[in-house]
This record gives sequence, structure tokens and C-alpha cells, in this order.
Amino acid sequence: MAVVRTGLFWLIAILSLGVALASLRYLAPGAPGGSPSILANSFTRLGALTAHAGFASMALLIGPLQFVRGLRRRWPRAHRWIGTSYVLACLCGGSAGLLLAFGTTSGPIGTAGFGALAVLWLFCTGQAWRLARAGDFARHERWMIRSFALTLAAVTLRIYLPLAGALRLDFNEAYRAIAFLCWVPNLAISEILLATGFNTRSRDGATPMALEGSALGLLTRGIAPSPAESEQIHDGRREPRVGRGRERQEARLGRVPDVQAGHEYRQLRRADAAAAREVL
Repeated sequence: MAVVRTGLFWLIAILSLGVALASLRYLAPGAPGGSPSILANSFTRLGALTAHAGFASMALLIGPLQFVRGLRRRWPRAHRWIGTSYVLACLCGGSAGLLLAFGTTSGPIGTAGFGALAVLWLFCTGQAWRLARAGDFARHERWMIRSFALTLAAVTLRIYLPLAGALRLDFNEAYRAIAFLCWVPNLAISEILLATGFNTRSRDGATPMALEGSALGLLTRGIAPSPAESEQIHDGRREPRVGRGRERQEARLGRVPDVQAGHEYRQLRRADAAAAREVL
């Protein structure tokens, strides 16, 4: 199963990388190979397309790094700098995307779909940033998951477009539908995973059943440490503490049923760390 999880993680990372690199063509003069319908957007000449392509590509490139647990543990300052860059990229890319939504050639339906995506992308990312600044890292992580689910709309969009062509669907009709399909299922899946408690593990360190085999679940597997650990991970001056003091803290937080189970708990933590190393 570890091999499957690793493969799914790399699949998402590679798809994000591929879409990001392909989108960078819109930064070149004349946007060689760009879609005529996109280039026909009335706000392209104002630089909105260049800004959207550049910043959204940046969010796709660095977004998966935020879900690498080892990075958060070993290099918390790097995690915070990458996170800040991701937030800025999403806010700038989302703002440009909202402007482009009003100039789309797919009519009011396309405007509604892409406009809603931009607004929700901005909102979810803003919430994640606000909660991180407030030190509420458990909720921050949940909103960051929603944000990245919406960031992945760039990937699903480019899956649906060739699929519509292969099915010989009318491009304009298909594009109006894809304006919603590229992000609504992504967000719905993330909400289902959040509702089923994907960020909690069983005593044996296993991921909840609803997550197994899920690509987004893979990215978010193990993302939510305890509140005490979260505080230490996001504080670049300290490392996560271990030992009985840690167990007493987590017992007070309800994460272990009994402090006397400390030895067993330490064994589970070591097994959990070994499983994380296999994934990474």
C-alpha cells in the first residue's frame, strides 16, 4: 500500500508540474500554442492572462510541497516560506482569474463558473492564511486542503477538455459545463474527506477507510499533527518534543486514552514515523 500511496502522490505532483510548465507559454510574447478562445478574452490585453498563468503555475508547482510531512518537521521555516509564497500566488492568480471570468468568450454561464472558482479560491486561501497567522493550525490545514483542491482545477480542466474533444462534444457547450466541472467535484471530494475525519488516524496509524486509494487523501494523509505539535512545527525556533512530557500533553488533549499507555504509544509513534519515511 505504501508503494500505491507514493505512486499517487507523484502522479498528482507530476500532473501539477506538467500543467504549470505548459501554462507558462502564456508568459511568452504572443503566447505560442495558446488556446484561441483564451487569447480572445477581452482582459488579456490588460495583462490579466499573463498574471493568472504565472501565479497559478507557481501555486501548482509549490502546492504539493505543503503536504510533505517531512518538510514541515525538518525544515519548518522552509514550510512557512513556501506556504507564504503559495498564498501570495493564489491571491494574485485568483484576482487575475476573477477578472478573466468577466471577459470569457463562453458567455454568462462560463463567467459564473470561473468567477465562482476565483472567489472561492481567494476565500479559502485567505482563510488558511488568516488562521495560520492566528496560530490555529488545525483549522488552517483544513482550509489549505480546500485551497489546493481548487488549485487543482487547472489540472482537471485540462483533463476534461481533451475528453470533450474525444467525445466529439460541441466545444462551447462543453466549455460552459467544464467551467463548473473543473472545480466542483474537487471541492466536493475535499469536503467529504474532511467530514469523514481524514486527518485523524486509528491507533495503529492507519488512514481512515474513506481515504485509501484517494489521491487527495494521499496528499493530506498525516497532515494534521496535534495542536501542541503544530505549534512547535510552525515555530522555526523549536523542534517537536518527544518523551513522556509529550504523552502527558497529548493525553490532556484527548489523543491518547491513558497516560499509562505511554510505552505502547511511543511504539505507535515510531511505527508511524517509519511509515511516513516509506511514503516520502
